Amino acid sequence: MPVAPAKRVTALSGEGAFEVFVAARRLEDAGRHVVHLEIGEPDGATPPHVVEAGVRALHDGHTRYVNPAGLPALRDAIAASLPWRGVRGASAENVVVVPGAKPMVFYALLAVLDAGDEALVPDPGFPIYPSVVRFAGAVPV
Repeated sequence: MPVAPAKRVTALSGEGAFEVFVAARRLEDAGRHVVHLEIGEPDGATPPHVVEAGVRALHDGHTRYVNPAGLPALRDAIAASLPWRGVRGASAENVVVVPGAKPMVFYALLAVLDAGDEALVPDPGFPIYPSVVRFAGAVPV
């Protein structure tokens, strides 16, 4: 018996960024100069001190799962940088390190939206946000 996706999955839509990225790479392979604005990938090389720290961590055996909220030293450093960004009173306990903002936005919307709620979605904004609001059963406005 084939497995069909849940009906709520039809509320999700892609944003097309990776399709644009693939098309842009094809243009580059054909010799065209492309300025990438599609997926938020950094346009420069990883700084040498970051590469060295990563290699050192691997050599030091840091190859296992860590605290689910992120490495304490990283969370401390992020919390210390927040006043510079205008955030006051935050500590490392208020910081969670994640691999990107979209999953956390998705989880936050699922946590606060009920079916029929309305959610403000910026336009222009990330194309995935209205579909996540619809996935939660709410209405993007």
